[in-house]
Amino acid sequence: MTDPYRPKGLSSAVCYQDAKAAYRWLEAAFGFEPLFVILDADGNLGHSEMTFGNSVVMVGNEWSADHKSPRSIGGKNTQTVHVQLEEGEDIDAHCERAREAGAEIRYLERPKSQEVEQIRTLSG
Repeated sequence: MTDPYRPKGLSSAVCYQDAKAAYRWLEAAFGFEPLFVILDADGNLGHSEMTFGNSVVMVGNEWSADHKSPRSIGGKNTQTVHVQLEEGEDIDAHCERAREAGAEIRYLERPKSQEVEQIRTLSG
């Protein structure tokens, strides 16, 4: 996805203590693709976006008392991102790639015939 203009929709923003490391990790662990990065005067991520399929996620540093990484607030959930695979994609291979990059995958209850997985990322 190289066109910065997207159709109407939603995207998510996630905060990390070290957004640069998280950006690289999301690429390695989940196959997110870099879209663009804006660095501030000190070389920190000012704004960044990654794509996965037709979706976009913004990856940034903590930037206010209300925008924190889970790691900074005792591991509490501050964001939820659902990664959807295409029909026929190998969920086990997707999870193994994430595990190899350091993701902690915990299996939750199974509603009806669906398996729900929770993946803890670098942010805690």
